[in-house]
Amino acid sequence: VVASIALGGLLGATAMHVALIKDSGKAKIWGALLLVAAICSHHFTAMAAAAIIPDPSISLSATAMPIGWMAVSVAAASFGILMLASTGLALDIRDRRKVEQAADHMRGLANAAVEGLLVCDGSTIVTANESFAALCGRNREDIVGTTIDLYLSKDIHTRLLFHSNHSIHDNDLLEANLLAANGALIPVELVARTVMFERRPHRAIAVRDLRLRKKAEADLKHLADHDALTGLPKRRSFNQKLAQ
Repeated sequence: VVASIALGGLLGATAMHVALIKDSGKAKIWGALLLVAAICSHHFTAMAAAAIIPDPSISLSATAMPIGWMAVSVAAASFGILMLASTGLALDIRDRRKVEQAADHMRGLANAAVEGLLVCDGSTIVTANESFAALCGRNREDIVGTTIDLYLSKDIHTRLLFHSNHSIHDNDLLEANLLAANGALIPVELVARTVMFERRPHRAIAVRDLRLRKKAEADLKHLADHDALTGLPKRRSFNQKLAQ
């Protein structure tokens, strides 16, 4: 009995370690085989400590099921359980493939967008497109799993993610500064809305680069107050400064 407990515990712990230390199919197969070895060693080793002796004073009932029929019934029940488990596994694999295909399709559409796109679960970024990665100057893989407060100020990302408690709602525009990898602040325009992602509601945030628009606005303001040829201030600018 002690040996069966020791073998079951040792092989079972090893099975968990092997199966969970790496997220790969090979590790899961080896973990499953070790778990089978743990169950078998625990069961059969413990059974070796038991001895079943028929009691001659007790007669077998005439209505008792024959041993052959009992074996067939147990085999049929076991086969039925295996068939149900296999069916459930097949359905689960089909559903997972559909979810993965939908996720790949969504990522493909997101990467085709010119604007940066984020999908957040709470404050954690679960996916981002290549446009946002290029805007930040980071790799997309490095962005996934980080929190949005690394790129936006706390008051801004709070208003984006938890819109029900603040003034911003779905599709409202919000201007902010995005922190790039090199420390530069990039003016951006943000719009957020709730979407279903992986069968749960998430916040999708579109990020639009405003640097060209801001530059164009600054150029127009400069042209309004300065001569286009000489660059000298116009009378309007002179009058403003004189009034000051």
